Amino acid sequence: MTTSSDHNSQTPQAATPTSRHWQEVTDSLSQSATKRFGEWIDARLADLETSQADFVTGRSLLKSLRR
Repeated sequence: MTTSSDHNSQTPQAATPTSRHWQEVTDSLSQSATKRFGEWIDARLADLETSQADFVTGRSLLKSLRR
């Protein structure tokens, strides 16, 4: 029986950018833009945590999405 853990999968691996690429991207952004983006991400994460609050268990409560 075939399972998702079989190592014979023919699914191609997703292409990933090099660290040089990301360095070039981040170097092109201003500090204020980076700060605004960080604040935006934090707000979206807070919204996600609120929307998923019904699914929190005692065990999952010990973990934070913000780590």
